[in-house]
Amino acid sequence: MNYKEKYGDKTSTADKPCTVTAEAMKSYPPDVESVLEGCDFNNLRELADAYREAWNALACDKWLLNKRTRQDMPEADVLLTRAKRISTSADADRKTFAAAESLWLRKFERKELVRRRNGLFSVDKSLDKYFIAKNELTRIYRYSEADLEAWRYFVCQARREDADPALNRAVYLWSEEKMTGKTTVARIVAGILNGCASWQDVRRGVYLSDVPCELQFGGFDRPKATRYACVVMDEAFAGKSTAKYYGKFKTAITSDTANVNIKFGSAVDIPCTRNYIFTSNNDIASVVADESERRLFEIHAQRPIETDYEKLYEIWRDFIVNAPDEPDTAKWYRDTMPKVKGEVGVTKDDIKSAFVSPEFLAAVEDYARNGNAATAAEIASGNGVSSVNRYQLSYPKFFTDFIAKSYDVRKNANIIKDVIVSVFGEPCRSANRRYYNIIQLKSDLERLLKEQPEQPSTVDYTQDNGDKELPF
Repeated sequence: MNYKEKYGDKTSTADKPCTVTAEAMKSYPPDVESVLEGCDFNNLRELADAYREAWNALACDKWLLNKRTRQDMPEADVLLTRAKRISTSADADRKTFAAAESLWLRKFERKELVRRRNGLFSVDKSLDKYFIAKNELTRIYRYSEADLEAWRYFVCQARREDADPALNRAVYLWSEEKMTGKTTVARIVAGILNGCASWQDVRRGVYLSDVPCELQFGGFDRPKATRYACVVMDEAFAGKSTAKYYGKFKTAITSDTANVNIKFGSAVDIPCTRNYIFTSNNDIASVVADESERRLFEIHAQRPIETDYEKLYEIWRDFIVNAPDEPDTAKWYRDTMPKVKGEVGVTKDDIKSAFVSPEFLAAVEDYARNGNAATAAEIASGNGVSSVNRYQLSYPKFFTDFIAKSYDVRKNANIIKDVIVSVFGEPCRSANRRYYNIIQLKSDLERLLKEQPEQPSTVDYTQDNGDKELPF
């Protein structure tokens, strides 16, 4: 029911308050917000008009103006004083609009979103439709079972109004190739999770956002996560300059409120749902700055089979609407722990495996065979550099030059140095220089490679091996 239908009666007497006053007095402390929360509003302006009208009605209420009423009920005196101050203020319109905006953001704005989502999700789930859609997604996008389970977790968490934000996970959809349909998939999934009933609704792209907006770089920035149930961050982490903000996203992803500054008013905490889909052309390792990351599902996009947009919408809708929930979401969260590793998050075992390898032995042998070009040039110039330097590997430069092909040397410098010393022992010293003897290093590497356990056979016994005999 709208405000005028419910509180149109503004007549009052010294013994009887008007309907607005009677309803406001039911809350403690008395306030018009409790009155307005029980009404329906189509937009902010409609709410602001009702907010101003309610305070004006209180300021003119004969029951509140009765001195005996205020003596018997001190809270009535407080309410009248506030009503007079608001209604007679020189900037009453501005102040009431700011207060109405705060109430709109906290209580009303997401009602339409909830209505749309209920219209889409309030149906009996069909496992048959779910499995048909799942098979179609596998066929079109070549998704693995792990990819589909990641999508299922994400959409089941995002479609619940009472979901625990601590269990939120974002989807990182990436591919170095162009034309893999990353943005199309992200927009369709976000659109359906926001209650879009057709492809035409989805394609408008109102659910796309960016880093400055979601992290509120500006004083009055407001995340789109406060308006929508799912938001797409297209090319959110396009390079190192944006990847550095990922730490802030880690905190934001598990929050369910955002502190927003209201123009002409104070900052308020308003609800938000941090269900993000990131799309990127960059490997996820360039973004994640930890040893491992549990808040991201990585899905590597491949070039899909060409399919009509309306058909794609129908397939994703059947998958999202009918995806079965798990009774224990916390256990599901643990069981689907993503194995995402960042550049900074390499382990010592990763570095050790890179050094104790045939590739590193080949690099050492190549150096011993050709010598260091810079050292050879200094010897030829007669600058007094000993030729013995050609048989010494500089620590840690030679090692970091080799490992830099695989890992970020600057971020992992200390880990790399620790591994070198733990595997090959302390380097030799010569004045201010530290080095390893090439002959000794080669000997150590050959020994370590022989000590490594044999790798299991990679023979595919399902193929024709000539005599067609199985190994048992």
